[in-house]
Amino acid sequence: MLKDSWAARDTATAIIGGESYDPKGVKDKILNEIELLISGGIDKELFEAAKKTAYGERLVAFDKVEGAVSQLVESAVTGEDAFSELEALESITEQDIENSLKLLIVENQALSVIVPSKEK
Repeated sequence: MLKDSWAARDTATAIIGGESYDPKGVKDKILNEIELLISGGIDKELFEAAKKTAYGERLVAFDKVEGAVSQLVESAVTGEDAFSELEALESITEQDIENSLKLLIVENQALSVIVPSKEK
């Protein structure tokens, strides 16, 4: 599962961040890994572990005031129930993930590179 993402009603985008001297090479490796997952399938044990981790992270967010407020504000903005994400995580399948991964293999992709200025 992609850890970082931003979503609004009827849209979503996957954001993968990091540091590298070869950002295009990293992008190519990520796309190759996605293609391997699509063609070879998702490891069931890894999927279940990731699913439980994601579910637990969402539950912990409700344990802190800031997290609970953030969830409630997000639900007000999107019109979704604050607990709908937990329900979605409970019902998600490996096939759902494979279908989502297929959406990432498109021609129109963006690669943004931030090059720090050289200090004088």
